[in-house]
Amino acid sequence: MKYLVVSDLHGSVSGYGSLNDLLARELPDSFILLGDLTRYGVMNETTRGFLAQLTMRPVAVEGNCDNGCGDVPELDYRGDYYVASAFGKTLFFTHGHIYNITHIPPFLKDGDILIYGHTHAGGLTKHQDVLFANCPSLSSPRGDGVCGYLTIEDKGIFLKEAEKGDVLEQFLF
Repeated sequence: MKYLVVSDLHGSVSGYGSLNDLLARELPDSFILLGDLTRYGVMNETTRGFLAQLTMRPVAVEGNCDNGCGDVPELDYRGDYYVASAFGKTLFFTHGHIYNITHIPPFLKDGDILIYGHTHAGGLTKHQDVLFANCPSLSSPRGDGVCGYLTIEDKGIFLKEAEKGDVLEQFLF
């Protein structure tokens, strides 16, 4: 199983335009959008057009800048979070404005993973025996200024830069 995780597109034409390239390069089994798909909460026709052209239907969680994404048929919309089991772990996907490293869901245990965005700056860390994977923005990075994304697979979690897919950080299982 391989997950491709992207966050904080904010309606960016360049961000949405690169998604099919990422899907072709990474060949994931599942594709997760961690919210803030829109700018200012408006799902416009340009964004809907990009979603309609995706080669894989994404699971999407709602970000603090999203409003009304639940009625977009191109998305497998899950609300504030999406929970999956893989690699002997619970994977908790969320945007990050509600659940994050300072507000951990109580059911996560040693080795489970909370995957979030919201900050636009990527990073991998361990806190209270839970792994945290903060997905950078694919289109408008902060902090280190690197556009990026995450992959999660049987070997571990990989934080990658967007242009070539070079690994910037990793947690190996």
